[in-house]
Amino acid sequence: MYIAVLSFIICSAVMLAGQGLYNYGLCFGATWICLILYTVAKFVIYVFLVERIHVVRAPFVRRSRDWLYLSCLVLMSVSFLAVAINAYLSPIITMEADVGRCHMGIPGKASIPFMSVDIVVDVALTGVFVYLLRPAVKMHGLNKMNHVFKVPKSQMLGVAKELHDTTVRKNIRTLLWKSLIGSLLIMIPTVANMIQFYVMHGRELALVCLALCTIDGK
Repeated sequence: MYIAVLSFIICSAVMLAGQGLYNYGLCFGATWICLILYTVAKFVIYVFLVERIHVVRAPFVRRSRDWLYLSCLVLMSVSFLAVAINAYLSPIITMEADVGRCHMGIPGKASIPFMSVDIVVDVALTGVFVYLLRPAVKMHGLNKMNHVFKVPKSQMLGVAKELHDTTVRKNIRTLLWKSLIGSLLIMIPTVANMIQFYVMHGRELALVCLALCTIDGK
């Protein structure tokens, strides 16, 4: 994640401050740097969300035998790659030669699906994570769904014993709140960026686009 974000920041700084984006070639290069590194950073975030589900549910089970992990990974990968490829196939790159302004972005047919998938995947993976830690928050009625997720009984007994410790319970609740707040903060910049693309018909000023993508990636 750090490598992807730092690469994006350095490349953006070089293109804006070093090169200036004063011609179409530089504008074209900046657009593809933004698209590729931005989607790589987002994909790494999604993989992290899937990984923490596995760590909570079955940390001592091979990933290849954890059906919930595999299901989340496949569904996330297919949906994300679909919207990412859709964005790659329809980038908008325009250069106002008279004023030397580079505009970049993706059209509404690409930005709306991207935003929708980001929200759905983020909410779904965070929801599964919170559900698996339900003993700490005592969510009534969720125990009826045990058979759906097939949480190992031995694991649940171990969690139940640990939860007698107030400190452990407090730490888990803090973790849940951080996860919920973090998921919200992840979505806000993405939604703002995609709405900006939609309003500007995909012709967003390069400086604004790179700035929003940098904030989103961080």
